[in-house]
Amino acid sequence: MCAEDKPTNTTFLAARRLKNGGVVYDMSTPKAAAWLKSKDVMKAFLESFGGTSIIKERAYTVIAEFVPVTLDLNDADTCAQIEKDNNLPSLSILSTKWIKPVYKRSQTQRTAHLIIALNHPNQQINSYGTAHT
Repeated sequence: MCAEDKPTNTTFLAARRLKNGGVVYDMSTPKAAAWLKSKDVMKAFLESFGGTSIIKERAYTVIAEFVPVTLDLNDADTCAQIEKDNNLPSLSILSTKWIKPVYKRSQTQRTAHLIIALNHPNQQINSYGTAHT
């Protein structure tokens, strides 16, 4: 791993095995966790487990209420536009989905609620309605 970039006092505090077989690692500081998730360090860390492991981003979900149903979640630029409109870093949005499936909507429905998964807990969505964490 890239030891020269490693923040001081970087240690693993705990490892918890999940019911699904995954493992959650607790790091000593947020900087240590960010260092572990950096591309080169993550790659070296995963290779040490034989190449069968993956690292999943932790998701923090928010509900955006009264979002216009004209928002196209299949458009690759939609997440980038939401990030730009809300002054979020690029690639902050991990996923989006409508709370109610599209096929259950009324033909006259104009707005709907949207679940947005973010990669950081302190991010807010403002421009598409009221967001709640």
